[in-house]
Amino acid sequence: MLSDSVQVKVFNVPGKYTIWLTVTDSTGQTDETSQTVTVSQGSTSNFGFSLGNVDNSTFFYGNIVLSGGVDLENNSSFSQDQIVKVTATMAIPEAFIGKPADILVAVLYVVDGKAQWFAKTESTAVPFIAWNSASGLSTLATAKAATTLTNVEEIVVLTGHLEGLPGNYNVYMGYSLLDGSNTIVHNAVSTANPITFKVVE
Repeated sequence: MLSDSVQVKVFNVPGKYTIWLTVTDSTGQTDETSQTVTVSQGSTSNFGFSLGNVDNSTFFYGNIVLSGGVDLENNSSFSQDQIVKVTATMAIPEAFIGKPADILVAVLYVVDGKAQWFAKTESTAVPFIAWNSASGLSTLATAKAATTLTNVEEIVVLTGHLEGLPGNYNVYMGYSLLDGSNTIVHNAVSTANPITFKVVE
């Protein structure tokens, strides 16, 4: 029997945090594990519209896990034949909870000095499409459309292996409010690091 199996913790200050999980079974036996997460503060782009006095302190953190449950730090490397799960999580400020928004994920893929942007889509058949970043954030495909924001939004960026795709990956995340304000909150700024990893042959 699980008790309080889903826990939410919002970190109010950017930084690295170690999260511990202790599990106790019905006979009193325990086991524990830990994982380090990096929390970054976001930025707001409102394309010429004033937000006024709105708290936009969204915090972003990512999770990179290899098959077998091996947690990786940001900026880690792994082999192209290893199965990986990359998850992006956003702690939404109270001012935005309950508002409708599109969830956005962009991936910058760099190999042999050449950079290409991709946008995560809602499609399982075509989970990523090429994106021209010069056309602006408003042209980015949605990873999860028209969701009502909760205190924590999580999206699986990718699951599987990246066979034949060695290179450097930077994963950016955010959300576009659908309240008419044209506000896009994201982690693509110097104060909020993306999820970063390298795939090697």
